[in-house]
Amino acid sequence: APNCNEWLFSQFASSKIGAVFVNINPSYQAKDLEFTLNKTEINTLIMPKKLKKSNYIEILNQIDEGFSQKQNKYNLNLKKLPHLKRVILLN
Repeated sequence: APNCNEWLFSQFASSKIGAVFVNINPSYQAKDLEFTLNKTEINTLIMPKKLKKSNYIEILNQIDEGFSQKQNKYNLNLKKLPHLKRVILLN
């Protein structure tokens, strides 16, 4: 995410609840992101929709087409990303 108040608050909130905060390289494309999310078993992504030339919504759709069909981004059940349950968008 870009440097913004929401990103800082996310880091402090994660620490406060005892969650592990994993920074992911913002230049990752679909294969890199899929590998990282599955390897680390991340269950919540906090991200902007877009940053510079990257459209993160499109990248998630490339990984699992089911993502774009989900109306509720807080209760995901994706085949290729089984651990990912929530996406929180920074806007």
